[in-house]
Formats: sequence, C-alpha cells, structure tokens
Amino acid sequence: MSFELACRHQLFNRAANPSTAFKMTPQKTPMPSIAIFWIIWFAIMNGLFIMLFLAGGGIPKGTNQGAPPIWILIVCACLAVASIAIRLLVIPKIKQLGQLLPAMIVGLALAEAVGILAIFALGKEFPQTRMSLFLTSAFTVLIYAPSYSINLIKGAMNPKR
Repeated sequence: MSFELACRHQLFNRAANPSTAFKMTPQKTPMPSIAIFWIIWFAIMNGLFIMLFLAGGGIPKGTNQGAPPIWILIVCACLAVASIAIRLLVIPKIKQLGQLLPAMIVGLALAEAVGILAIFALGKEFPQTRMSLFLTSAFTVLIYAPSYSINLIKGAMNPKR
C-alpha cells in the first residue's frame, strides 16, 4: 500500500509542477559523415536503374505511337526544374550540416520522381519519351553527387576558433 501511495504522490507532484514533469537533457546529435551522403546518392541512382531494368522492362526501344500525355510531361518538367533549383540555388547557400542532408534528400526525391513517372505512368507505347524522361531523371540525380558536402563536413569537424 505504501508503494502505491508513493507513486500517486509522485504523479501528483509532477502534475502540479509541469516544469519538472519531464526533464530532458539535451543530447548532441551526431554529424552525418561523408559516407552517409554518398550512400544515399548511390542508392537513389541505382534504384532508378533497377526500376528501369527489373520493373520497367529494360531500355525502351522503338518510336512513339502518337503524342504522350501532356500532363505527364508538364509534371516531369516541374519536378526536374524544382530539383535542379534546389541543387544549384539552395544547397550552395546552406552553411549548416544539419540542413544539407534534408535538402539533398528532397532534391533527390524530386529527381527520382521524374524517372518513376517515366517508367510507371507513361505507357509502353511512348518509348522515346520514356527514355528521354529517364535520362533527365538520371542526369538530375547525377548532379547531386555529394562532392559539395566534403568542405561543409570538414568545416563542421574542424570549427574555426
């Protein structure tokens, strides 16, 4: 019975004083290493080719049979432009390592979405368009090769005093 009363007393005290209810000590989050950036980039790049060859039936051959749906082309163009803008305009301005990895992942996701739409949303009757969009996606992912992260990571490991 006394243990139960002690627990109730402790819960009552914590509820009465919310500032002491759940004290969390701040923990230092580890800095991502250069390998993390390269592993994520490599996985996205290889994922595109795996989807093309295993799920998409390989390299599309032949000529288009009619005009491809314009909405897919517009969506893919917007995704590619947004991804390139993140890589060329946003990432060079980032000075904190904690913001670099999310920006890279968002840009890679946008670039990969172009390839996914080319492989799965565009019909097999548009092989030229599928290949063009796939190459657009692959080259957009290629510009995210994380060579830009090396100086930022080195700077985070050796801060100037």
